[in-house]
Amino acid sequence: MIPLKSVWTEMWRKTVNHVYKHKVNEVKPVTNQRASGRCWIFAFLNAIRQKFVQHFNLEDFEFSQQFLYFWDRIERAYFFINAYEELARKGEEADGRLMMFLLSNPLNDGGQWDMLINLVEKYGLVPKAVWPEAFTSGRSLRLRKIMNYKLREFAVQLKELVDKKCSEKDNERSKEKDDD
Repeated sequence: MIPLKSVWTEMWRKTVNHVYKHKVNEVKPVTNQRASGRCWIFAFLNAIRQKFVQHFNLEDFEFSQQFLYFWDRIERAYFFINAYEELARKGEEADGRLMMFLLSNPLNDGGQWDMLINLVEKYGLVPKAVWPEAFTSGRSLRLRKIMNYKLREFAVQLKELVDKKCSEKDNERSKEKDDD
């Protein structure tokens, strides 16, 4: 183990320049994710907003973070249901390692670059004026708990269908009945 003292030398401290020389024009309004796990969406949209505002000479503009968050929730739920069904069809037990991993937290907050790119390519972007914030968007914990509960409930129903040896077509019919 290298002692910190040997890395943090006087010479190194004197050579590092802590003064920033590049100024970025401020774009308004300042965004606020509140108590939600959407920092990844805010960071991405703020980064592209700068150029967008300059290109179109806009005074006040913001992309809808809620729009991407909504579709992120839908895509994650879709992934969970399909992954659970696939594992059930392969014979994975409900208390098996992979099933327990899926069930432990079906819908996480947080994300990464590739997830955002996929969402933007599939659904696009809209202005915040078109899809504004909702109460649940700024406080995602309660919504996430409800959705996790419902996804686990659906997983139980799905496992029962698979255990009855229902075909994928039968599962589709069952999903359609629930929609009615």
